[in-house]
Amino acid sequence: SPDALFADDDEDHDHHDHDHDHERCGCIAKEFGFVIDCNKTEVVQAAVDYLQDENCILESKNNKTSECIRNFYIFQAHHDFCAHDDLPPFNEIIFHAMEEHFDTCFIERQYN
Repeated sequence: SPDALFADDDEDHDHHDHDHDHERCGCIAKEFGFVIDCNKTEVVQAAVDYLQDENCILESKNNKTSECIRNFYIFQAHHDFCAHDDLPPFNEIIFHAMEEHFDTCFIERQYN
């Protein structure tokens, strides 16, 4: 479907910095095993719930569990890619509270 971005799309994997900050979300999705799909609001909501339930924001940036990192990437990739109407409500506030505590990946906004 045109609303889904599958991790094996032809993406430019030639990035220069090798830490994860600002790596392409398509590469991150492939590495962490998720698909960016704007129709899957329950996936985004589950990621947000995990981040809050596990207090992921309280772990230091260099000491986060891989599941906290994975769930933040799911949240952030969908936040940046999908129309905000497609996402569960209140996520905007939570996202901006969390984003400085995690590395982020890069993805262009989807336009309809």
